[in-house]
Amino acid sequence: MFCKNCGKEIKDTEKFCSYCGTPVDVHEDNINRQENIRRKNVYTDNFNTVVPPKKSKSKLKKVIIAIIAVLVALVVIVWIFGDDSSGSNSTSAVQNTDNQVMKFNLTIVNHTGIDIYELYASETDTDDWEEDVLEDNILCNGDSINITFTITENDLDWDFAIKDINGKQYEYYDLSFEGCNINGATLVLDSDGNATLN
Repeated sequence: MFCKNCGKEIKDTEKFCSYCGTPVDVHEDNINRQENIRRKNVYTDNFNTVVPPKKSKSKLKKVIIAIIAVLVALVVIVWIFGDDSSGSNSTSAVQNTDNQVMKFNLTIVNHTGIDIYELYASETDTDDWEEDVLEDNILCNGDSINITFTITENDLDWDFAIKDINGKQYEYYDLSFEGCNINGATLVLDSDGNATLN
C-alpha cells in the first residue's frame, strides 16, 4: 500500500508511515487496494500493457450504418428503375430534350405468301439488325400483328428484314415513317418483295 500523505510505498501491516509518520487508515486503504486490483484486472494484461475497456456504442453505430446503407440502396433502385410515366401503350409523341421520341402503333400485315418467324428493324445507316420485333410470335401469311414501334424524329427511315421457317431472309430497304400517323401506321409486306409503310 501507499502513504496517502507522502505517496511512498509502505507495508500492508504498518499503522504509521515509516517515512513521514502519518497514521495509515486501514479501512480506506483496503478499499483503495481493492479498487487498484479491479483496475489492474480490467485495464492491463499479463504484460502490463493497457487494454481499453469495450464499449457498447459499436453496436449502435453498426445499426445506424446498416439503416443508412439500406436507405441509400433504395434511393439508387428508385432512381435506376424509376416510374416510367410514358407507359408502353402510349400513342402520342413524347418530348425529349434533344429529339422528339415517337411511339407508333404499328400494324404489320403479312401478304408475303410465307409465315414470318422473325422480323427485324434497323435504321438505314446501321449495318446490324436490331432485335426480333416479333419476339416469340409467328406472323402467319394473311395475318397482321400490332406492335409499339419507338423511333425519334431524326431517324424516320428504316430497313426491315424477315425470316421464314427455314431461316431464309428477305430484306426491305428505305421505308420512311415520314407522314405516317403515330396512332395507326401500317407496314404491308407483299409477295412481290415490296413493302409499303403508311
